[in-house]
Amino acid sequence: MTVCFFCPWMATAIAIARDAARPLPSSMRAGLLTLFLIASPAQAQDGASLLLQTSGASADAALNGSYETDAAEPKTTTMVVVDMSGSMLQLLGSQRRYEIAKSMLVDVLPDVTNQSEVGLIAFGHRREDYCRDIELFSRPGASLPDLSSYVDGLLPINRAKTPLRDAVALAANQIPTQDQGTIVVISDGEDNCGVDVCNLVPHLQERGLPVFLLGIDLDSPAVDKLQCLTQGTGGFMIETRSAAELPRYTDFIFRLSRLRATNAALLARIGGLEILFNDQRMAQSELENQIAVLTRQLLNSDRADEVAALQSELQRLLDANAKKQSQLGERDARVLLLEQDNRQTSAEIAALTAEIDRLREMAEALRLRLRDALSNQRDDAEVMALSEEVARLSLRAEALEQDRDAALSDSAELESMVEAQTSGNTTLEAERAELVIQLEALTLALADLEDENAGFLTQIQNLRVALEQNGRKMFELQDAAANLEDRDAQIEALLERLSALEATNASLSDRIQ
Repeated sequence: MTVCFFCPWMATAIAIARDAARPLPSSMRAGLLTLFLIASPAQAQDGASLLLQTSGASADAALNGSYETDAAEPKTTTMVVVDMSGSMLQLLGSQRRYEIAKSMLVDVLPDVTNQSEVGLIAFGHRREDYCRDIELFSRPGASLPDLSSYVDGLLPINRAKTPLRDAVALAANQIPTQDQGTIVVISDGEDNCGVDVCNLVPHLQERGLPVFLLGIDLDSPAVDKLQCLTQGTGGFMIETRSAAELPRYTDFIFRLSRLRATNAALLARIGGLEILFNDQRMAQSELENQIAVLTRQLLNSDRADEVAALQSELQRLLDANAKKQSQLGERDARVLLLEQDNRQTSAEIAALTAEIDRLREMAEALRLRLRDALSNQRDDAEVMALSEEVARLSLRAEALEQDRDAALSDSAELESMVEAQTSGNTTLEAERAELVIQLEALTLALADLEDENAGFLTQIQNLRVALEQNGRKMFELQDAAANLEDRDAQIEALLERLSALEATNASLSDRIQ
């Protein structure tokens, strides 16, 4: 009889090769897609935040079209923080600040919720002069009707405080640590609750959460105070003093913040693809090592050496089989001894049972005598003697019962050992032809894997180059916005470039998918 000692690990190798060579299973694709879809913090960037200050010139037209992307584009997580403190009751043009902010949010929420998991926090809308007046209306993932209802119900309270720092901290805590997320703040002033918003920056940097702030008619001290929050986290600030500009700037800030998070999500997904590629390359290396061993044994030797090697292997297997037969004989002898021990244990159990029955009969007879002695009022000595004898026999019967239980346990263990010894036998068999077939299967699998890996690596490199180019364009856009001379005229051009970047990101998403 022949045996294939290589078969177990060759079967494993073939399975690895086939798994590596075929398309990704749905569960793995879902795992990679999760890396792509989860919205986690965009990478904080060194350099100044974007500060757009306008003089009050109104915008002629809003952006045509907005958040149109492919369905496969990743969603991000966005926490919106809205200021409803007393200062939001002031007029900006012909409307109150809070009315403009609510109207603007209602306009942009349909597009934002379509492509981002959105949560909402407001402060200063329930109680005056109270720094803990912060309310979490919804965590990320709220529906558009719910968010619209929450926004519609917001109303500032006169003389309400502005706990901006704690509201931003609460927003950060709502974004899961594994998500790509951003925080968008709409406010008309700095924190006035005696805390420094800048001490929140290290925590936001560690989480990778940029803060984007839309400032409504901010004064210079407020701008100075809030810049550390946006600059330090990699976000930026847009300041507006005109109600007409607010919708367009709001659209701009939401879209650019989302693009930053989406870019980070794409980088994370490419990292996941590279990990998968490295795993495939390790599987390929293992296959190459296995094929090398088999090739040395089968393909790189002449027929005479091959036949001699096979004959030697066959003799070795025959010797091993003889050894197994000897071991089997030893096991059979062991089975006979175990069966003999089991019969002896059974006899002991029967003897113990008979003795227990005899002692019980004697104890019962003594109990009858004791009852008779008690009823006839015999002397106390006789009653005491009978009682002690009954107690002694009862204890003896209990001890014998324990011995019997132990013997029964030993008997069950012996029966289990007999069964294990009887069933323990392994048959050894394999054919050289099977080894050759498996070698061919491994060779084909390796060729397919090499072709796939080459294409896979090329795609990863192309995606990384395209994504880096897209990232450079995005920061060029931000740098250009920071130095606008004619801000009102050029914001339209920036928004057009932003739309082009969103389309590029959607294309990259399709290519990765």
